[in-house]
Amino acid sequence: MAAPGVDQEAVLRLMDTTGADADQARFLLEAANGSFDVAAHMYFGMAVALIAANSAAGDPAQQAGEFADAFRAAFGERGPQWLRQSWGQSTAAAHAQFKFLFVYLHAPDHEDTEAFCRNVLCSQDVTSHIGEHFLAWGGDIRRSDAFLLASRLHVTTYPCVALLAFPGSRTKVVACVQGRFGAPQLLAALRRAAEEHGVLLTAERLQHEEREQSRVLLDEQNREYEEALAADREKALKRQQEQEALDREAREREQRQAAERAEQEAAERRRTEAADALNARRAAAAASLPPEPAPGAPAAAVRVRLPDGSNHLRRFGASEAVGRVYDWVNSLEGCTFHRYTLVCSYPRRAYDADSRGLTLEAAGLAPQGVLFVQVEDDDDFIAGGGGAPAAAGAGPSGSGG
Repeated sequence: MAAPGVDQEAVLRLMDTTGADADQARFLLEAANGSFDVAAHMYFGMAVALIAANSAAGDPAQQAGEFADAFRAAFGERGPQWLRQSWGQSTAAAHAQFKFLFVYLHAPDHEDTEAFCRNVLCSQDVTSHIGEHFLAWGGDIRRSDAFLLASRLHVTTYPCVALLAFPGSRTKVVACVQGRFGAPQLLAALRRAAEEHGVLLTAERLQHEEREQSRVLLDEQNREYEEALAADREKALKRQQEQEALDREAREREQRQAAERAEQEAAERRRTEAADALNARRAAAAASLPPEPAPGAPAAAVRVRLPDGSNHLRRFGASEAVGRVYDWVNSLEGCTFHRYTLVCSYPRRAYDADSRGLTLEAAGLAPQGVLFVQVEDDDDFIAGGGGAPAAAGAGPSGSGG
């Protein structure tokens, strides 16, 4: 049955001319205020718009922006603040903000459209109420986005406004007002729909808050877990580093101790070798000494004081060399040094290597002389640092420095 004010014969004629079904024909004739030519023009223009929907000119957001600009140009700044995006994007925005979406489908060719826009939509009470409680989207039904929405809402009469809610993932039409109506009737319908269906948004908001709280709690638990895990890793790393430091110190201590033991063993070997060398020198020097001169023979009595304070006396032939005295000193038990020089304190004279070939008489040590030992390598030699001492010689140039 045709809508009031729409001739059934015009509906059939439009269906035959365009191929539209009965609902589409009635929709177009109502939007065109009963004009067959305008309705046909709208149909074919809509088909072109649908074909171009994916192009820049048919972009739904662009269509919404053009409608908002056209509305503002025609009716000034008093109307609702229309969203400049597709109605699908607008539903997503309303859903995200837990608000109803106020929808206005604009039919420019309808005889009631201009009055409705100027007296109802631009009413201070309506504009304030929409701005305070809803998001607002409007579209020209001659464009694809608004035309498709009008088809989904099964709009047959204009002016037309609708209120959409979004429980879960669904879109629910909670109010759809068509035909002639004023600002009081529109406000009453909007308030009634909001009161009846506001629980949908409340439930959705509470569910969202619960999910958000769960997410925050889970994030907090994950953060605490990650922090605990990081702390455990840090402690493990610190323990590992401390253990590595302890192991390194232990290795270094063992290396130092091994080096000290090796040095001690080497020093002990040097001392042993030095002592053996001293014993060998002592034995060789004692074996090389000739007997003391017979009583009454020309002799030199030589007294030597060692560094340990001991005094030793021996008689030599006056013609024997100073080097023989060195051989004698080398044979003494108290001689624990390698390089030394025999020195006469008064008058002071050192019997060094150049003096060892002199006879005792020529050296002023006959008939008697007193000498002391001036050690040159006592510490190094005892520690083994001076090398093994040379064995005492058998002649007047025997060892001893």
